[in-house]
Amino acid sequence: MRAMDDVFGPEGQQGYGHAIADLVRQGQAEAAAERLSRDIAAISPELWDVCGTMPLEVLRLNGWEELNTSLGAPHWADLSAIRISMTAGLDPITGEPRVQITGHRDDDFPLSTASQSEIVAAIQDGGFRPGSGEAIGAALLSVEGMALLHGMIEEERARDDPPEPGSQASNALFLADWWRAVQFHQLVHREMARMGLDHSVVVLVGATNCGPDLESVIVPDRPLVAPVDFGWADDAIAPMPILQPVAVAEYGASGSAGFSVVELRRKLATAVEEDVQPAKTGLLARFFAKR
Repeated sequence: MRAMDDVFGPEGQQGYGHAIADLVRQGQAEAAAERLSRDIAAISPELWDVCGTMPLEVLRLNGWEELNTSLGAPHWADLSAIRISMTAGLDPITGEPRVQITGHRDDDFPLSTASQSEIVAAIQDGGFRPGSGEAIGAALLSVEGMALLHGMIEEERARDDPPEPGSQASNALFLADWWRAVQFHQLVHREMARMGLDHSVVVLVGATNCGPDLESVIVPDRPLVAPVDFGWADDAIAPMPILQPVAVAEYGASGSAGFSVVELRRKLATAVEEDVQPAKTGLLARFFAKR
């Protein structure tokens, strides 16, 4: 297991999170996912057993055609942007994260005229955060493939005794939360590139009461901004090569074929020897009870 200082570098979790967010906003989400996958596997093979079940290849975002149809309603004719966000809520049947879609006009920012680089710069500088917007439809989009990790993270965050700050379990939760967020952003960007929208609106991708502060943007008919030189000051916080990716065929199209969630949870819950009684009983805390 690598030391946390080797993973987070001298700036700690905050600097690490900023670096991941910058990569995603600048169109380099794949590099962000590569770095996260390497770091998660390095500090906890058990946690990677969970995160590795949701590579981008097995994730699905359903309902894109319904979203396209809804945006054709006269009420939405003057929209400047839509925001697609992951929420902490769980679908009662599938356990997948609920997806919220809101419509936005130019009330907070000139989204209809700003370039992609201008919107990204405003987000990075903290000068722009989309408001609450207006809800578009109900449960138009649904995710497949994120239920296991999403449930574990939200269960841990809802606990009365969360992991101690700076503990191995706390650091694992931090990395898992970023992995979930980056995969969601990649999923929405992939569907936008694959399916597109019939309506020329900016697409904002984020989260609502869920995960780290991460916003990315897609401006139709305009290329992503050029990659940015982040001036990595230390090898410990530079992007790292990815481990061998999880084979899609191993889990099937939905990420669950031949895969037992119950068995994995049992494995994780008994990852420590029986004679060890951890102070915390959450799944992430048990990963590191011996360390």
